[in-house]
Amino acid sequence: MMQGDSAAEQPALRRLRLRYEGRCVLCGVVLPIRTDALYDDQLRTVRCLACPADQEEGTGAPIDAGVPGFSARREFERRVTDREARVKDRFGRRLGGVILALTDEPQSLRAWARGSQGEQDLAKALAQVDGVRVLHDRSVPGTRGNIDHLVIATAGLFVDLVVKPFVLRQPGRARQPARALPDPH
Repeated sequence: MMQGDSAAEQPALRRLRLRYEGRCVLCGVVLPIRTDALYDDQLRTVRCLACPADQEEGTGAPIDAGVPGFSARREFERRVTDREARVKDRFGRRLGGVILALTDEPQSLRAWARGSQGEQDLAKALAQVDGVRVLHDRSVPGTRGNIDHLVIATAGLFVDLVVKPFVLRQPGRARQPARALPDPH
């Protein structure tokens, strides 16, 4: 074996301070924001510093089920922070704070929070179903996208049950409660 071969097998881990909450791929421990961790650039995963360096993924460690709605919630929080910074930069800290307090968040921003809540609601419903394993909020390598839910059952694998809460309206009738439907595509 050549020296370059062993380097190719070892993941390129670098130590960093987390900007977002993460979960160790080896032990499943939740890693809060601003925690030092090891980041794998190729797999885009994090490991806690407490896990042994020689422990490999898939060696009996439990599979991380993920956090339903996590990426949508993170995107919502990022957009809220960006909006607050833009308003305060434009109008100053005090006046910007007043403007933010008196105005509602744009609908496009609220949609992210609503989507996250819908994913959490669907996860609670799927948790009640016997005989299925559900993995939530899986990243798609090489893209900025994610898969909201992977449902593994004896009947097969169901990928990305897209959650779209909606309200049915009929003339002369009260609004119906929002429901989650699978994506028709």
